[in-house]
Amino acid sequence: MLLQLADPAVAAGVAAHSGFRLDPTRRLAGTLEYLYVLAFGTEEEIRRVARSVGVAHRGVQGDEPVRYDARDPELQLWVAATLYDTTVQVWEAVHGPLPEATADAVYRESARIGTALGMPLASWPTDRAAFREYWEQRVARLEVTPPARAVAVSLLRPRTGPMWLRGLMPLARVVTAGLLPEAVRRGYGVRWDDRLGRQFARRFGLLLAVYRILPRTIRRAPSRLLLARFRGAAPASTPS
Repeated sequence: MLLQLADPAVAAGVAAHSGFRLDPTRRLAGTLEYLYVLAFGTEEEIRRVARSVGVAHRGVQGDEPVRYDARDPELQLWVAATLYDTTVQVWEAVHGPLPEATADAVYRESARIGTALGMPLASWPTDRAAFREYWEQRVARLEVTPPARAVAVSLLRPRTGPMWLRGLMPLARVVTAGLLPEAVRRGYGVRWDDRLGRQFARRFGLLLAVYRILPRTIRRAPSRLLLARFRGAAPASTPS
């Protein structure tokens, strides 16, 4: 999420039109639900979530402090790219590198993360090499603005939500910062040093170790619960 917000237009749209700052937990659940529907839903469910996203993004546009429009294909591509890259990064940290053929298949399937947002399929880079080139150029152009920093504070230092979730925030802050590109970390005001680097390595390693020993039923509980919520809702809850 912090990577998405490092695009000034995304940050402006979220700050002005989303209830995320008041209820970041709901936004997180909505994003995860969206991804689980794309990964495990039927074709009709994928069309349904795409329609819901389209409705939610109507009117998400403005000119202050920068011009933004949620229907802009470039912004849709950026959001999809961050979701794809983060998902693969975390998956490979847990399970190891994907075989080349599998990685290519996953990449091709991940285009629907963007097309469900409204992005034209042609906007998705043609292959993983093209994606990496796009990613490096895009990250180099990021700029963390005051609206992005304000939303980041709401996300990582929430004043609402379950106590157990707020209790996890010190861990989440270190892990989140450790996964960001260095320039983006600096933009958010993180003073990264060797001490924080060691802290990140320990905490992230502990999270991975715990996750690996969890029973499969517990690992899959979030996807089952959020898919059930989506299937029982009319209309679906989606990120906005």
